[in-house]
Amino acid sequence: MEGGALVVNPETVIRVFALVVWAPVCALSYRHLIPRLDSRARWLASGLLLAQVALIVAALFNQPARYIEFWLWNLDGEYNIPSAFASTQLLLGACFALALCREARAAWRRWFMLLLALVFIAQACEEFFSTQQDLDATLWLALVVPAGAATAALTAWAAWRSPKEQRTWLLVLLAGLCVIGLGSLVIDNLGPTCGALGFLPLDGCVVWRAAPEEIVECLGRWLALLSLLGLLGEAKTRDSGRLWLLFAIAPLLWIPFIIHFSPIKSHDIPKPSLPASVVFEAGLQLHGFRLDEAGLPAFAYVHLPSELELEDYGYSAHLVDQASGASLASRDDFLRRDHWTWPGGRGYEPVYRQAIDLTLPTPKPVNRALWFVFSLWRKEQGYFKPLKALESDLPALNDAQIILSELALPAEPAPAWPATLARFDNGFALAPVALPATARAGETLQIRFSWRAEQAGSEDLVQFVHLGPLENGQWLPFDQQPLGPRLPTRFWQAGLADGETWSVPLPGELPRGRYQLFTGLYRAGDQQRIPARDAAGQPYLEGRAPLGEIVIEAYAR
Repeated sequence: MEGGALVVNPETVIRVFALVVWAPVCALSYRHLIPRLDSRARWLASGLLLAQVALIVAALFNQPARYIEFWLWNLDGEYNIPSAFASTQLLLGACFALALCREARAAWRRWFMLLLALVFIAQACEEFFSTQQDLDATLWLALVVPAGAATAALTAWAAWRSPKEQRTWLLVLLAGLCVIGLGSLVIDNLGPTCGALGFLPLDGCVVWRAAPEEIVECLGRWLALLSLLGLLGEAKTRDSGRLWLLFAIAPLLWIPFIIHFSPIKSHDIPKPSLPASVVFEAGLQLHGFRLDEAGLPAFAYVHLPSELELEDYGYSAHLVDQASGASLASRDDFLRRDHWTWPGGRGYEPVYRQAIDLTLPTPKPVNRALWFVFSLWRKEQGYFKPLKALESDLPALNDAQIILSELALPAEPAPAWPATLARFDNGFALAPVALPATARAGETLQIRFSWRAEQAGSEDLVQFVHLGPLENGQWLPFDQQPLGPRLPTRFWQAGLADGETWSVPLPGELPRGRYQLFTGLYRAGDQQRIPARDAAGQPYLEGRAPLGEIVIEAYAR
């Protein structure tokens, strides 16, 4: 009740619709048609009806607490219980038609039943695989409407050519085909009814192309199967025992067949090894990703809303050099529902696995800090518009690109140095440095540093170079990462041997004279220096290793 007026829930409307559609047809069938069948056919027709009704009731009265429960029983869904059952029923219809083709004496009747079997097989595939989604809507109608009209016309012609006993069943078959067409071609193209249904106010919208359309198609399928069972009875089939055994075996073979060729190729039981929570526009969500044996992202797990049409949505994965920002490798593809993850991600949502599998360039970018960046996009009028990340628990390169992971590929180990200038307590070692004898103020001093990691790095360190002392007794500092931004020390692996040439700018006002240079390391987080020792193991004062002396000449004007 709302303001004293009765407001009807759309779910109630759909349930009443199902009762109004099914009840009179079932009553008339049990009054006039079912009694004409033999005992086995009556049991099969009644069993199919009971299963059909139970399926509809389960779907309409299901109150899912999790998405998987909604998906399993959704009448309008794909690759689930209702679609598999509908597909199996249609396969039985094809088997009935083929059996009638075998028993037919007239050539035209054999061809008609063979055509009917092919129609049922095509519908069986459509019910489970939903091949309609792979075609343009206009093209689909252009194919289906003439085919459906031709099948109905041939059925009517066959009824006119047949004896009275068979004519009744062929007319029931025609009615069933017409009801299927009513659901798939008429009700499926109706827009939703919102606000009110006639004089009844609605608390929401009745979506006719969802459950109501499937309810009507279910009724049509059952009528078609009933008619074929009646025709089998009239045909007095030979070897009926073997034939009924075939009818029992066919569904047992069909169900594994459609599951094997389903677009859902696999079901991942575990959750993503690296969970994430990134919400993009259009309701898409990244739930996590999985690394391969080399530590590279192999799969991303994305929540795809069931109502989302994937033809225009895709994803991109890039291997990005952290220093330059250049993309070294990339993969762009449309989103797919090929690999369903159960219960992948959080909340039993529709999470699907998307392959990343980037091909690394040759030669591989060794000793460089790399980002694996993931993004989603939508294709609009030939352009690819990135989808913004609205929420994220992962770092981001920008408002649309999420950093999945970072890594550095190691170079081949190098031989040890003949001499060492300094060994730091964290396992890093610095080779002796060659300094020029002189440098000029206002110019750039080039210093080549060669590093070796005897232990893997675990934190970001900064290298300092002190030039001095100045006239006031202070030192001129220059700080940067030892190998620059291309390889922060947290990526250094045991056995690393690499170097970097520093370009140290000398102030123009730097006085002439003899200066000393020192270097060392400190933590980026707390600014604490890493203790250092010389080649003999003696500690350096304040963690500063001497580089040598240099003469600074006057600035050339």
